[in-house]
Amino acid sequence: MQTQGSATADKLFWHGDTPCPGADEQIYDPFRATVRCKGADGRRHSVETVLDSFSRRGLCVRLSREMKEGERLFAVVSLSDQKDGEVAPPRVAVLGTVLRVEKRPSRAYGLAVKITRYRLL
Repeated sequence: MQTQGSATADKLFWHGDTPCPGADEQIYDPFRATVRCKGADGRRHSVETVLDSFSRRGLCVRLSREMKEGERLFAVVSLSDQKDGEVAPPRVAVLGTVLRVEKRPSRAYGLAVKITRYRLL
C-alpha cells in the first residue's frame, strides 16, 4: 500500500522500455551528471555519465557498475550543455535512493533513483 507523498519505482520510472504512470513529468534530454556512489563491490566510485530521464521526484541513469536496490547515490546534474567560459551552467545536486536496477545491453546497468534531497548550485 502506498501512502500519500511516497513513491514507488512503478510510479516513477520504466519497466523495460515502457514508460510508467508519471512519465509525462519527466524530461528525457541527456543531462550530463557526475555520479558518486558505492558499487556492489563495496568501493566508492565517481562516474561521468548522462541521465536517461530527470524529474522532480527521480532520475534514470546508466552506469557501468552494478548497484543494489536501497543504496544511496549522489549526483551533480548539469542543466545546460552550454559552455561559456565565464559563467558556470546551472546545476543541481541530488541525493537519492536506488529503487530499481536493470541489466542493460553493453555491460551497463539502468538505475531508477528516487530523489530524497536536492540543492540548486
